[in-house]
Amino acid sequence: MSMAKDFMEDVPYEEVRDSSDDKYWTTKDGKTIPIYSMETSHLINTVSMLIRNEVEAPYEMLRELHYRRIYNAR
Repeated sequence: MSMAKDFMEDVPYEEVRDSSDDKYWTTKDGKTIPIYSMETSHLINTVSMLIRNEVEAPYEMLRELHYRRIYNAR
């Protein structure tokens, strides 16, 4: 197990997020939520919808999905 993985297991997920990471997504019902607090399935569905509509997915969403894949967060 890597040192980063060990560190990640010791720190609650929300505490790892930097306040500068507070990028937001507005849901179809008008609710604004931080990207890091979206369920993984919601992130995947949102990115898929953006791709279908030929809209570039925000970098923050792609970064969050990548982060969760590497560290199995959430």
